[in-house]
Amino acid sequence: MLPVVIILKSASIATVERVHDLAVKLPMLLSTYEALFWMYVLCYVPFGFFLFFKIMTGHSANTDPRDSSATVCSVSPLAKRLMACHNNLLEGYPFFAAAALAATQAGVAKDVIGEFASVIVAARVAYTFFYAAGINEAIAGLRTVSWLMVIATNGALFLLAAEEKVTGKKRK
Repeated sequence: MLPVVIILKSASIATVERVHDLAVKLPMLLSTYEALFWMYVLCYVPFGFFLFFKIMTGHSANTDPRDSSATVCSVSPLAKRLMACHNNLLEGYPFFAAAALAATQAGVAKDVIGEFASVIVAARVAYTFFYAAGINEAIAGLRTVSWLMVIATNGALFLLAAEEKVTGKKRK
């Protein structure tokens, strides 16, 4: 239920001002389309490391790749976390893409979308690191915080698109 509450409250959690304050601290800001590209790349980073584990453990048979993946996950906790991270990134990417493209189509200011997208990408990078390194509850807690940040920011971006479309009110 927590994700639903976070999404419903996202406009008050991830305000334009709060996102801007976070975004300006990032080493670089991305455009909407750059963020879409880098999120797509990021989806496959944990899987790339997972494939390395499969090859190194001799489970790279391509005739039944899901079975060999399950075998690797059963013997390596890190491989299991990498695969779970990959799956979560794949599950979340369509929501991010839809929010970013909806905001673009609705006419939300490009710099606002870029800031939201940059914060989401940064939170997903942190999420990926925390998932791979998640060997204790403290690190797993940081992963959860970064994931909640993603869904709140993503939800707020959807709502900005809706607000722009309904009211025509530009957020700067």
